[in-house]
Amino acid sequence: MNGYKYRANIAVNDKGNLRDIETLIKDELWASSLTDLNDPFEATYIDNIERALALFESVFGANIKDVKKYWEELILFKNNIGIYSLALSQADYPDNELMWAHYANSHKGFCIEYDFEENNMFYKRLYQVKYTKDRYAISKA
Repeated sequence: MNGYKYRANIAVNDKGNLRDIETLIKDELWASSLTDLNDPFEATYIDNIERALALFESVFGANIKDVKKYWEELILFKNNIGIYSLALSQADYPDNELMWAHYANSHKGFCIEYDFEENNMFYKRLYQVKYTKDRYAISKA
């Protein structure tokens, strides 16, 4: 399976460092935080946990202190993970004009092709993104 990563190659600090070229030269990956992705709704959800916990506490007298603590730790973890998205479909092959326009700084960047074999450690961690019209409600879980 092949994956494609379009890079903008733009300066990311006041020194004019080109992060995308530097990470390529150093054989590193740059994984953006969820808040830095170009879609403001990426990984968002409707959080009804606080309301549900308050209900459990008032109706059942449950001690929700630990649950609240673990929920806060989970949110902190989510806010600190990095995302490295790849285009995996044949339609996203490097001659896709839309991908170049959106993700490669209007055709000024570059595209990296990755070749994943099934026994590759990264292959086992590839997850398909599922886009939906509505945000996911945690209380539905």
